Amino acid sequence: MALGNIAQVKTLLGRLCEDVEHTNVLTEGQRLDTLSNLKVLGRDPQNATPIFERTGIELLCQCAFKHYEGETSKEALRCLANALLLNPPSRQVLVDCGYANDIARLISAEKVDDEFLIARLLFLLTYETDLDFVQIVKDQGVADAILKNLERHSDASQVRREPHQQRSTDENMALQETLKLLFNLAHLFPNLRADLLPTLSPILSILTHESPAPSSPLQAPTSQLINALTTLEPTLTELHILYPETDPSRNIDVLIQLLDASTLAYTAEELNQHAASLLLLLRRLYPSAPIPAQKSMHTQLLPTDAERDKPLGQSNTLFSRLLQLSMSSFTPALRDSIAGLMFELSDKDVDAFVKNAGYGFASGFLVNNGIPLGSGGAASAANGTEADQRGFNPVTGQFVDKEVEDNGPPMTDQEKEREAERLFVLFERLKKNGIISVENPIETAMREGRFEEIE
Repeated sequence: MALGNIAQVKTLLGRLCEDVEHTNVLTEGQRLDTLSNLKVLGRDPQNATPIFERTGIELLCQCAFKHYEGETSKEALRCLANALLLNPPSRQVLVDCGYANDIARLISAEKVDDEFLIARLLFLLTYETDLDFVQIVKDQGVADAILKNLERHSDASQVRREPHQQRSTDENMALQETLKLLFNLAHLFPNLRADLLPTLSPILSILTHESPAPSSPLQAPTSQLINALTTLEPTLTELHILYPETDPSRNIDVLIQLLDASTLAYTAEELNQHAASLLLLLRRLYPSAPIPAQKSMHTQLLPTDAERDKPLGQSNTLFSRLLQLSMSSFTPALRDSIAGLMFELSDKDVDAFVKNAGYGFASGFLVNNGIPLGSGGAASAANGTEADQRGFNPVTGQFVDKEVEDNGPPMTDQEKEREAERLFVLFERLKKNGIISVENPIETAMREGRFEEIE
């Protein structure tokens, strides 16, 4: 532990304490220098233990809210933000000292560096404190301030029409911090969702005007815009915002374009970490979407007749990429999300689901969710598509007349044994990864004596 640095921190705190207790001991420049040095030393938790104590937190709060103004006050807030980030118990200390309301009052500041700082402090206070956020949000107008900040970002996004016109780093950081705060408030305090619903419009506006890099389409703030949308629960009165009358599928199309770009840009492991929220959002939006928007989702997310010339999943369409991801051992977090989206797009009709995705893909989801398997005929009678008229293999989804007949010689006993071993290993792997939850048929055959050892 750097004892010398701790001694420096104590000296700096002592200097601030003397200035607070005996006004004007330090000049404005000396106060700012003292706090700046304290901020730098406080970035290392081994140096910052005196800051984390109640006396340190309370002193910084007094500097920020009672005794200092302007940039000096802001520097004290930065010291507090570092302390709350590095030492979670400090958050409850600040709440116990009674300064949470003072922080919330500052959220209406219009400068982006102020927005970032106050949103960061409030965001940190949503964790590991007993702060009554519902009361603070209502008393201090936090929801209205978040709305105004997002509207400001939305207006700026619409002005930047040229691809090379990007948001500044400070604007980007402020927007991200506001979105993180919004997500936590809506997620951790469901009673606040109605107060936060008006932010739906600027969030969608920012999202539709984003121009993420093709190599990282889900980079922040796009990912945080999507996360925020997943926590809001629009009512009937907000549907016109989600699905504008002039272009009902506009917002849906933007989300699908992001999903398409993401499946091309990221590895399976990266998608497993970043794409679940986007899939969840699309799944939630589908039931409330008007017919034109639902048709747009069908067109972009379900297989076309042209794809059925081969078994489903073997082309390079978005549907095929999703199907491949759902069967990858690297994407356990996406498996149910993809299958759930396909089931939703099939209007939760089992036969339509099997038709759209193939029985081999659909069965695992249906079994694991306790959904009875369909009759096998409803989907074929549902409409008059080419797939219905020509007939398709319900397991693979491929047109029957496009299946290649196996005219080769019959398998030898040794080949049959190797194939049985391969299937045994495959079933065990599927069970281990949670894709299926049924008994291995090879194991059943062995137990029942239907398996013979080949000499």
